[in-house]
Amino acid sequence: MTPENRSRIGAQLYAMLPEVYRSRDASGDLRRYLDACGGLLDRVYATLRQRLDDNFPERCQPWLIPYFADLLDVIPRSPDAAGRRREVAGSIAWRQRKGTAAATEEIAEAVAGTEVELQEGWRRVARTARPGEKQLPAAVLGARDPGRSDPLSAATHPDLPAVTIDFRRHSRAQQAPRARFGTQRSFFPGTEREVLWEVSNPRGTPCFPGSYEDRSMRTVELRTPDWRRGHFHPKRLLAFVPVPPGFFPPGADSFEWDIEHPEQAVARGLLEVERQERRTIYRCPSTKAAPVRIRGAITLGDGAGADPEHVYRFEGFHLANTLTVKKGRLELARCAAFKVVVQQFDLEAPVLTATDCLLRHVQAADGLAQLEHCSVLGKTVCEAVQAIDCLFLGNLQRYVAQLAKPPQIVCLRHVRVPPELIAALKAEEEQEAALEPPPAVRRFDINRVQRYTTDVPVFFRLGFGVPGAGVLHPSTPASISAGAEDGGELGAGHHLYLSLRWKALREKFAEYLPFGMEAVVIPDERLSCVPPR
Repeated sequence: MTPENRSRIGAQLYAMLPEVYRSRDASGDLRRYLDACGGLLDRVYATLRQRLDDNFPERCQPWLIPYFADLLDVIPRSPDAAGRRREVAGSIAWRQRKGTAAATEEIAEAVAGTEVELQEGWRRVARTARPGEKQLPAAVLGARDPGRSDPLSAATHPDLPAVTIDFRRHSRAQQAPRARFGTQRSFFPGTEREVLWEVSNPRGTPCFPGSYEDRSMRTVELRTPDWRRGHFHPKRLLAFVPVPPGFFPPGADSFEWDIEHPEQAVARGLLEVERQERRTIYRCPSTKAAPVRIRGAITLGDGAGADPEHVYRFEGFHLANTLTVKKGRLELARCAAFKVVVQQFDLEAPVLTATDCLLRHVQAADGLAQLEHCSVLGKTVCEAVQAIDCLFLGNLQRYVAQLAKPPQIVCLRHVRVPPELIAALKAEEEQEAALEPPPAVRRFDINRVQRYTTDVPVFFRLGFGVPGAGVLHPSTPASISAGAEDGGELGAGHHLYLSLRWKALREKFAEYLPFGMEAVVIPDERLSCVPPR
């Protein structure tokens, strides 16, 4: 059996040979020779191709984006690299159409990286009819021309300055059969292509008040705008953004855990297993945009010959049940875990290491837990803890008991902790200081908790496993939404840049909106639902 070509150009060179030479190459020496030449030619081609791609911001290397931005006089606002690339690539087109509704929506979706629906504030404000004012034809506004002889039908004209809603009809977004004036195209979760939709009966009773489907008229609001109020004003631009699903997007793939036979999950493309010396890595395939859900309890290191120094690592999963490691160490990266239990004893090296994770319960009562960019919604039980840029909603304690002492603090920096922990640490420190003689190394040192806050975070959802769980709400105090060491948010959403996206959206709007206009970013749960037909 002849070997296969590993280089692309080597395979092309071999295919270009006359059939007589290929039929005589039974040993594969000619194929291997051309494959070696093709390996060098592949690198030459890749270098030339990259030289060409580096002339375009859509395909250039990431380190060239700031140079393109400086050349085009653009200040990228998006927190992620893909968003900054889109900003630079579309800067010239946006300047040519600056101030238009279409360009503003493109800017919003490029910076936020998600679907955004815009409403102009002057269209939502009640106004008074002027004498002699002519109405626009109903067809221009995407509606049928009502009969003038029937007063009830004439009242449905879309250009009437009436404010009172029509209780005879309901108003909501519905899919449109064809494109016409007033219809829009948007992406919704669970759809592979854009959905054509329109708001039926804009003057009717809104089914979902305050959402992007609501087109009712309101009186002018003079209050300072935020996510909840101050929306209805001629100088406002309302930007409705979907609630981020976080670690639990709808329609995510799942499989049942079976440590003895993982081949089924591997064959379905839901799991990748890499085994190394004293290390096992369970990885979610890179083709999956959302974390894969693993059903069933997981128990590792429970055999008679289990190695206590073996490391089990999970990357990019939603662990819907309890994960228990009896012997060994556990590492989690970009995971959502309902309950994590590690029974390994060690205070020198961490028995639990978690990065960019959303955790419901954490239990490492005999060891050191090391957390970075994590959110813990329930209790954190461990002998010692070391954390940075983390959000602890529940208590930190050493034992499972309700009134247990706090764990040994190795380092807590840029964290949100419950006020009970600070009070307990101060009480323990006073008791240690009263000892005669005082200990040389204090076990409870309040100075090891640096740059902390006890403000209460606000989440879209608290129920673990539902979309939006653990995602910070815009009403969250700035000490949490911008309390990380690099200015990002505390907790599991740090690597997703959820809070920074909305801030970048407001800053970008300030650059491209007409003078005096102000944008308001409004989270809308209705954008997660596909309009009915």
